[in-house]
Amino acid sequence: MKNALVTGASRGIGLAISKKLHSLDFMVHGIARGFENTQEEDLFSSTHSIDLSDLGTLDKQISLVLQRIGELNAVVFNAGVGRFGSLEQFSFSDIDNLLSVNLTSQIYLSRILVPKLRKQGFGRLIFIGSQASYEAGRNGAVYCASKFGLRGFVLALRQSLARSGIQVTLVNPGMTQTDFYANTNFEPGSETSQHLKTETIADVIEMLLTVPSSSVVDEINLTPANHVIHFKK
Repeated sequence: MKNALVTGASRGIGLAISKKLHSLDFMVHGIARGFENTQEEDLFSSTHSIDLSDLGTLDKQISLVLQRIGELNAVVFNAGVGRFGSLEQFSFSDIDNLLSVNLTSQIYLSRILVPKLRKQGFGRLIFIGSQASYEAGRNGAVYCASKFGLRGFVLALRQSLARSGIQVTLVNPGMTQTDFYANTNFEPGSETSQHLKTETIADVIEMLLTVPSSSVVDEINLTPANHVIHFKK
């Protein structure tokens, strides 16, 4: 049986990816801040309530998770937070939290996981980035900084692991229909061509899992056919 680890697994894109992996006969091990609102009793082989912004405890907590999993075939780094506004609207703690979750925790997790995968000689690391990983946006300075940083890290990691048997891919979705925009003053357009579905991103993950170990898909940019932003009143 194949094992997959998914962060941010309790909702949105992460939940859709978890469902896809489960349908592909993976044992899915989910990480999220909490799973109270996830009514998916048979979906996860194990769930782990971990706050990725608490960087000081990550090594211990993730090491305990890995002890339960054993051999690991795929990791999907999906967890992330969004906050937008002019720079002066961000407190130092706001900046620290956003960078901790979107960038630093991804680096920490990779540092913990890579030695295990090197020892195995195989494994797939799939990072969910953002259109903001390569395209800057107004009122998104801190968010874009975290995503640009993630892109640089992942593309460099892919080069570093080229001879290890570990495949590293970055997937950059555009605006997706999730509750990500619940606390923002904007959201994607409501028409089908104006936003991505979480299931579409999960289908891309399925495709990546079919790529033979002799090849690597470095990066995928996935966007709606029409870029429409709706500003809330």
